[in-house]
Amino acid sequence: MQDFQEMGLPLSVGEFAHEHQGQPVDEDPILAEAEVRGLGYLGWSCSGDTKPYLDMALNWDPNNLFGGERWSA
Repeated sequence: MQDFQEMGLPLSVGEFAHEHQGQPVDEDPILAEAEVRGLGYLGWSCSGDTKPYLDMALNWDPNNLFGGERWSA
């Protein structure tokens, strides 16, 4: 992230989840570092993924987001 910032290159952090191949991913430091640096990040797979554990919302409902065990709203 530092290198991209120093070179003035755009960067969006994405394509990660709370789990990868059955193993937990510590996404909090990734998001925290992006926020500190003012970088954007993109939550992927709102709903309907073939691997439902990657979804952030149940049945495409923005009022039914998964909480701490998946993503923060």
